[in-house]
Amino acid sequence: MSRPHPLAGILAFSAWIALSVACSALLLPPAPLLKTVVWGASVLLFAAAVVAPHRSLPLAGLAVAVSGVSSLAFGLEHPAVVAPVPLAAWLAGGALRAIYDVERPAARHGLTPLWRAVAAVSGLSALSAWVGARTAYLLLRGVPPPRVVNGLGLDAADALAGTLAVLAALLVAAGFHAAAVRAGRDARGALHLDATIVLVALVAGGTAFLQRLGALPHLRAPHWEEWGRAQSTFTDPSAAGVAAALLLAPCLARAASGPWGLRVAAAAGAAGLLVLLADAGSRGGFLGALVSVLVLVLWAGTR
Repeated sequence: MSRPHPLAGILAFSAWIALSVACSALLLPPAPLLKTVVWGASVLLFAAAVVAPHRSLPLAGLAVAVSGVSSLAFGLEHPAVVAPVPLAAWLAGGALRAIYDVERPAARHGLTPLWRAVAAVSGLSALSAWVGARTAYLLLRGVPPPRVVNGLGLDAADALAGTLAVLAALLVAAGFHAAAVRAGRDARGALHLDATIVLVALVAGGTAFLQRLGALPHLRAPHWEEWGRAQSTFTDPSAAGVAAALLLAPCLARAASGPWGLRVAAAAGAAGLLVLLADAGSRGGFLGALVSVLVLVLWAGTR
């Protein structure tokens, strides 16, 4: 097994650090305590990825699970895009560790090249969207917002932050896919990967269950409260529904095999995800969950 060139690790490390810094500067709200917690979590995840890339997967999953409502927990009225900051720091730590891993296998197989291609094309699209939102004439002359007003009366003041949030999500997804491919190449890494999925389901589903019992308060934007929809630990009910649909199939699959402790946790997580789906009221989530279970049944019957 050949050692990857260290320049690739240096470039990846620098890119993830740059993404984390950019998201911190443009996406985090002006809340000192929230920023301090996010930066502290980022440093912790970075160090964990350097020391133990595979064993720190559940820690990164926990950051994904709780970041959606972190801004609401600190008193803000609307959720903020927080997750890319600590997750990019975790990926930066993994990239730094990769420089010193002599026998580290490359992750270029499966969907990794496709994810990278999507991220690259999305970067060009993001740049054109931002320039188009401001228009090149006003961009070159530094005209302050508002610049473009649509039918709803909204201008392009948040074009850069919104574009960066979407692009960061794609880049982090590509990085996580590559990390998951590497982790899944040995039995211990695959177990850490399964534990990460189950942990996210347990945190999200358990929070929804405790909220249903009244043991935990609902953290949500005012308009979602008026509509009677809940989001558990995610940014909004629609995102919660889609996340539950994606998590349901692997949790059910893990509940049917593997160590008993992980099977029980996966079953509890799947049950909590059903409560989350009911509270979220997401049609996409319900349809996705049905498709997910159907695919799982067909896979189990034909494997």
